[in-house]
Amino acid sequence: MSARFQGNRLRWASILILFLGAVPLVAQNQSPRLPGPPTGFQVPGITNPQPGSIPTMNLPSPGIDMGKPLSQKQKTDIVRANFQRTKKDIAKLSKLVQSLQDEIDKTNPNVLSLSIVNKATRIEKLAKRIKDEAKSY
Repeated sequence: MSARFQGNRLRWASILILFLGAVPLVAQNQSPRLPGPPTGFQVPGITNPQPGSIPTMNLPSPGIDMGKPLSQKQKTDIVRANFQRTKKDIAKLSKLVQSLQDEIDKTNPNVLSLSIVNKATRIEKLAKRIKDEAKSY
């Protein structure tokens, strides 16, 4: 072997020995860290837990009155507004379905346009919203 190759090999071996010898020294000087949030970190609404305990949320219990109950007139107004919005949504849904039908009648049977797919998606989302609102009555 050449002297240059042996010199490089010796240099790398000495660097490796120094590195491996220094790693335990560095590890001994560091204190062990427990997993979790950094010291002094506080999440709003969560109590400061003791080590080993489970943090809890500071939320009001369901039995606590959150305000004055709605009057009968307010409840009636809410139901009426929801009904009117549902009627408008259904009329909009009907127009979308009709326009989709018209567009499908005009298209080539071998090609499905992107606007048809977009209208079908809008119809699907609107129908889901109407269904979810109807379930809440």
